[in-house]
Amino acid sequence: MLDVLGQVFGAGLDPVTYYQYQLFLRSRRGRRREYLDVSGKLLQVLAQRLPKGPDDGIFTDKVAFASWCRTWGLPVVGDHALIDPMAADSKSGFIPFPAEDLVVKPINWRAGEGISLWRCSLQGNEPVWEDGNGGKRLDARALWAHLQQSAVAMRRPLLVQPRLVNHPAIRELGNGCLCSVRVMTVRDGGQRPQVIATALRIPMGQCAADNFDQGGLGVGVDPRTGRCGRAVQKTGEYPLPLLECNPHTGVVIEGQVLPHWRATLDLALTAHERVRSALPIIGWDVAILADGPVLLEANHLPGEHIVQMPSGIPLGATPYPRVLCRALRRAFAESDD
Repeated sequence: MLDVLGQVFGAGLDPVTYYQYQLFLRSRRGRRREYLDVSGKLLQVLAQRLPKGPDDGIFTDKVAFASWCRTWGLPVVGDHALIDPMAADSKSGFIPFPAEDLVVKPINWRAGEGISLWRCSLQGNEPVWEDGNGGKRLDARALWAHLQQSAVAMRRPLLVQPRLVNHPAIRELGNGCLCSVRVMTVRDGGQRPQVIATALRIPMGQCAADNFDQGGLGVGVDPRTGRCGRAVQKTGEYPLPLLECNPHTGVVIEGQVLPHWRATLDLALTAHERVRSALPIIGWDVAILADGPVLLEANHLPGEHIVQMPSGIPLGATPYPRVLCRALRRAFAESDD
């Protein structure tokens, strides 16, 4: 307790930050000033002040992101339908879904909100879909009507996509739903982008999303090798334990080397090179499948916790703060002209 009080009043740290970044560990407390916790607010300011780029829409619209990826020939998850909440008739625009598992997500919500998984099976000769919690069991038209009602309730379009399946070496680490890699890249002015941090996100329990804020595991990953470190669950009780294994299944996580690692990093770097945006820091979500990586989405507010909490490597020790400060100076200089 005395240590916590000393850090809070002596170093000006928030007590939650103290426990989130486990600054009671000897290996971390000497670097406490390098951990970033509020830079997301500066990124929001930056997004407001910088001139809008032609591709800025990909950060807030999943349909625009997929279209942008296809334009550049970048691998991206396909889509089956877009459910329009403005169509009053539930039969309007009905498209029969292929007989496969489906993932449904709002096109412009973040942090895994609103994602649902629908597992497909055959009832006689007809496909039916059951939601991930084993509640509803619907045929194609009933599912379409249900999703349209959901879109109306959420007041935003819903994107229907095929369910992706991870490479077997990654799939066994979680609950069977999709794990993704967060690759954080930065680009300083006219320089080429570089990778500064990576992490693996693993869904837990009945959750279809692997989001760190919704109970998923975050795993530090060595950007050079793709080797997994220990995992942490942000929603647990403090002090958060560093986990060698999945606490639900016992499967070992620490020491696993992610497949297709170089291709995963190259995909994120290529995407950052292609994007026409003044925003210098991007978090790319990438799914590693059996035949290689595919892009899921791009985040202009990538968050600090997922890459710092599990690995213990502070973003302040990377080019992140330098790139952010330079971009802020440019943004305010341009707006004052």
